[in-house]
Amino acid sequence: TDVEPLFIEEDDVSIDDEMVHFVFLICKVQWKSGEARPGDDIVELRWVKKGDIATLELPRPSIKIFKKLGLLKG
Repeated sequence: TDVEPLFIEEDDVSIDDEMVHFVFLICKVQWKSGEARPGDDIVELRWVKKGDIATLELPRPSIKIFKKLGLLKG
């Protein structure tokens, strides 16, 4: 797989009264074949068209990332 690192995004959230710090490593990759397989920490994983991103219910970090990539307005 060809991987091009783009940027890092970070977010702090409170989970069960404990602050948790997330670090997102944003990369551009070239899909070659096969199905996406989520890890055990992923609730849902699926391919969507760029134009459909705005219709999804997204968590705050995803919204920030998609805006930074120019895939969401705002």
